[in-house]
Amino acid sequence: MIVDVMVRDDKHEQPFTGQDVWKADNVQLAFQLPGQSSCWELGLSLLADGTAQACCWAAPKGQDAARACKQITLQTSRDDSAKITRYHAVIPATAIGLAADAQIPIPFNLFVNDSDAGTRESFIAIAPGFGFGKHETALFPLISF
Repeated sequence: MIVDVMVRDDKHEQPFTGQDVWKADNVQLAFQLPGQSSCWELGLSLLADGTAQACCWAAPKGQDAARACKQITLQTSRDDSAKITRYHAVIPATAIGLAADAQIPIPFNLFVNDSDAGTRESFIAIAPGFGFGKHETALFPLISF
């Protein structure tokens, strides 16, 4: 799975690392794969030191969140003049338990956190069902590979 997100943001701010990156500028993904008990919830961040960090807050039962996170290749960049932050993630199918030949649409949602004052002040999502704790996959749009 390749996820490529370009975010227009007046100011990029990410003072956090690890599980706390949701509190500032970053991207979060949630999706549920066929046969898995619950959603994956992943984070993509451009840290204050300029490095990229992938994070996994939730994984379905029987999946290894830490192992999956280590297998994600994430490239990030910031163009201050254009006010664009880019997140380009390659998530190997094997890391998340997705069959290489999967053809079934899956529920997928993405949202972008915004912070200009030291903590998350707002976010915008592709669709409802994500961002307030519980994942309501019935509200997610479906994507196919």
